[in-house]
Amino acid sequence: MSSLLILGSEGFIGCEIKKKIKKSEYSKVYSLDIKGRKSKKHIKSNINNFNIYNFVIKHDISTIIDLIGCTNHNFTTKNEIQDSLNKNFLDKKNIIKCLKKLNKKVKFITIGSLYKYGAQKKIKKINLLPVNKSQDPQLIFKNKFENKLFNINKNNIQILIINIGSVFGNFKSKDQKSMNLIDQIAFKIKKKIKNTIYVSIKTRYKNCIYIKDAAKLILSYIKNTKLNYLEINIVNNLANFNIFANKLRKKFNSVNIEYSTKNFNYYYHNIICNNDFYKKFIKIYKFN
Repeated sequence: MSSLLILGSEGFIGCEIKKKIKKSEYSKVYSLDIKGRKSKKHIKSNINNFNIYNFVIKHDISTIIDLIGCTNHNFTTKNEIQDSLNKNFLDKKNIIKCLKKLNKKVKFITIGSLYKYGAQKKIKKINLLPVNKSQDPQLIFKNKFENKLFNINKNNIQILIINIGSVFGNFKSKDQKSMNLIDQIAFKIKKKIKNTIYVSIKTRYKNCIYIKDAAKLILSYIKNTKLNYLEINIVNNLANFNIFANKLRKKFNSVNIEYSTKNFNYYYHNIICNNDFYKKFIKIYKFN
């Protein structure tokens, strides 16, 4: 067995991935993040200050899971835009250099976003080329990185992009900005803070996946990667946000709804729609 390296291991998804990894599948599991305690198996460092190539060779790393990135869609300052550019593209140039230089077989997995498909009525489950149909800065920066990965074009490097929607279940976060929209809604309901949910006049759909389900799917897809470049879109978790918001308004006095004519270009339609999302939300956050 060879070893695994997780980049961005102390983040929301990273922590859950670590819990779900079966130790029997890898000889050793290493991690890197700007947070956490420095140890033999955890490197506390920014990816730019770390010689990833030497580490991969020295520890016979066969799989790299990249969970580094900025997930914020609300850019109100130049600093926020710069932070997203750094975390989603500039800081990752070190990874590209490493993958281009490697002559050993390595599987590289990174997390993308379904929002890049814009307002398409249907999204395919598999994509063989990097794509972006959104003007959201975060998605533009992610797409730059994905294009760099696509252009590596080496037989020994397998690239897997897993595109997901809204991953919720971030109970421990103390920072609302780092929370998913679903977690923010739950947080405000618990604190009895005024909670305005925006819905469109047309039915608004949102892909919502619980963190434990997301981690399980990510690890299952990693095992089955065979092509040099492959994008897998996790599209089976659509929730009708209009129905969800209206049910919350009836149950909780703090919840308001505002209808908007704004084009939510990062919400999309699909044949499959999970109408039981309200029940799942109530159960997970224990609002019964």
